[in-house]
Amino acid sequence: MRRKRLHLIIACLTIFILASCVSEDTSSEVVVQIHEMMPTEATEQVQSFLEESAAAEGAEDTNIEVQVFPFNAQKITVEIGANRVVDVIIANEDYLSNLLNQGGLVSLDDLYEGEEPPEGWAPYVREDPETNESHLFGVPLTKDSAVFKELGLTPGNPLLAIIPQFTNHPEDAKMLLKAMAEPVE
Repeated sequence: MRRKRLHLIIACLTIFILASCVSEDTSSEVVVQIHEMMPTEATEQVQSFLEESAAAEGAEDTNIEVQVFPFNAQKITVEIGANRVVDVIIANEDYLSNLLNQGGLVSLDDLYEGEEPPEGWAPYVREDPETNESHLFGVPLTKDSAVFKELGLTPGNPLLAIIPQFTNHPEDAKMLLKAMAEPVE
């Protein structure tokens, strides 16, 4: 009898946890998650940088939320696997580059429509498993990227930015990603 009750409680908890993982967000915010330790003031600087970049592109009404977490591969996997509400994920380059072959990412080819993307981005061009066509799926963020160079920040690790396919704001996410990644010399 006790065992059946325990199994019932475990089953109910499991269903509750799984149900809470499903996201039906229609948020008007563009959510940028950075999985790299940053001081609070740096997070605020990145938020301001992105808001100013959106305004410069005529998208001053775009609401942007920057979330910063310490790097945790499991958290990123859950965010992607559970279709969480996140529009741009920035994390450790080694980890995210392994995800480029898995599918489920937005093609970033049109970031540089009519132009060649900056040198060094070729490793992030992969074959889309659904179409068998090659596309750019990740963008590196280095110390020479606009977001870090203009703010005087140095990332602790090489970072890569991706846009999950479940984003609610693909065009806004691309606009912000391009603003962050522009190489500054």
